[in-house]
Parts: sequence; C-alpha cells; structure tokens
Amino acid sequence: MATDITVDDFMSGVLAELALHGEREIALDDQVFDQRCQRAFQHLREVAPALGLGLRFVIVLHPFHHDSPVVRTALAEAGQRGLIGPGDGPYRLRIRLSDPEARGLLSGIPGGALLYQSLGRVMLSDPGLTEGGRPGLG
Repeated sequence: MATDITVDDFMSGVLAELALHGEREIALDDQVFDQRCQRAFQHLREVAPALGLGLRFVIVLHPFHHDSPVVRTALAEAGQRGLIGPGDGPYRLRIRLSDPEARGLLSGIPGGALLYQSLGRVMLSDPGLTEGGRPGLG
C-alpha cells in the first residue's frame, strides 16, 4: 500500500529543503516560484511509484497567468503552521525554519529527506527559470 503525500507535506518538505540551501525568502511578485513547484511536482510524480508514494494533489499552472492556486493555498497553509511569514517587501515571504528545524521536519515527512533533496535540486537548478539569478527565490 502506498504512503500518501499531501500538498502540505510537499510544501513543507520543499520549504525545509530550500532553507537548508540558504534560501530564506520566496518572491511571489511573478509566477516563477509556482513554476518551480510545478517542475518539482512533475519530478515527484515520476519517482513516486518506485518509492511507494501516492500523490493526493496535482499542481497545474494557469494557462494565462502561469501561477497555481494549489501552490498559493499551500503557502497560506504553511504560513498558518509558522513555516513562513512576511518577508522584506511586498510579495515576499520569509522561510522561518532554522536548519535543525528543517532537518527534523524532513526526517518525519512522507518520502523523507532524500526525496526532498532531489526535489530541491530540481527547484534550484532549473535552467529555464534562472536567467538573471534565481527568480522566485530571495
């Protein structure tokens, strides 16, 4: 039987992995973070069967705006759980996880730390989304 991963698990793991990479802010003034999450989700969807994981969500980008209501809702939920808070400007969020907190979160999340290391690499290395720095991240 597959272990389920929810969108809250996914976002918690992604935020924890970004924190461990020193990425402490998320920019929401464009849709790049949403696009990065969608790419990470595609990777997760590819590896999930081999890891015995069942996905309880889908990330799809709006065809015109290129954002995702699923990602934005998951960020709001992460804010309610204290994982993120207001950043240093409009449309910016700060990841509130310390490195020990991020490691602890990853050790107990479905899929585990190795899965989220892989998803973090997808989010941070996507050449199609990194011209001029790393948009979508602080």
